Amino acid sequence: MQLHCAQLTLTAWVPSQVSERYGLVYVVTKLGLLFVYDLETATAVYRNRISPDPIFLAAPSDSTGGIFAINRRGQVGGAADGRWLS
Repeated sequence: MQLHCAQLTLTAWVPSQVSERYGLVYVVTKLGLLFVYDLETATAVYRNRISPDPIFLAAPSDSTGGIFAINRRGQVGGAADGRWLS
């Protein structure tokens, strides 16, 4: 999925989460976009739309070393190892 700068400037960010297990930073936007970056190099590893509905909460998952995100409909999904797991 190609993301344009205009899309990124019009969205608000949910606080990012750091996975020390995988050395990744997970950034989720309220518009349902997920960006994953390598912690040491800041290289983009993954990006995709994870929800058509607004995301209002993202929290770390100690068991997977990733994150969980909840959208406005109450749907829960997660990311681990730099991949989205719905």
